[in-house]
Amino acid sequence: MANLRQPGYLGTKPMIHHQPGKALLDKMRILVTWSTHLAFLENGIDDIDRQRTFCVGAYGDDPDKPDAALIAGLPDLIGTVEHEKNEWIERFVLSFPAGDVFAFDLESSTNYFAYALYEKSVLRRKAFGDAERGVVLNEGALLEEELEVLTKYGNKDLVQHGEALAFNICKRFFGHPFDEFDDEKQLTVEVYRMLPRFFISVRKVLRRPPFDG
Repeated sequence: MANLRQPGYLGTKPMIHHQPGKALLDKMRILVTWSTHLAFLENGIDDIDRQRTFCVGAYGDDPDKPDAALIAGLPDLIGTVEHEKNEWIERFVLSFPAGDVFAFDLESSTNYFAYALYEKSVLRRKAFGDAERGVVLNEGALLEEELEVLTKYGNKDLVQHGEALAFNICKRFFGHPFDEFDDEKQLTVEVYRMLPRFFISVRKVLRRPPFDG
């Protein structure tokens, strides 16, 4: 998610616009089917992982220049937030170079957590790990939102509190921790479906330059 406005802007019921949302997908080279529909964020998230669906929202007063955006449940991004070179996140950051960008990925069954926060295109904080590996990366100073969680529970076990940490950092964007965002039914997203992997592979092959041997 990205925000160019005041902290908590996505919690102010901003207006969603289709064209900048689609333009963002094009810029990030995310290939999708033509069909899409609107849904509240909560319902859109419930549909994630069904036939490669995911949520997109581009928001602001100006339909040609979004002030904030989010992408949730992108199939090819799940499990990759921890990667050092993540093309999806890099393209997203480049789309909002003057804003805050936050990416996170969680899996409760393994206590897996991974999150990264950028401020004006600069990586401010990144951490990831799970129950098996422990904390694999802990880069950058702890954020105020992280300190709130760790102080509340009286320890600094990032793996144990990974979900709570990621959700609390979301306050910068929603005004509340993600799991306490009561207004999520009022935040509209568009639900897209990625092209099947076979068609994506075919398009990549067709776009390759001819071999000059």
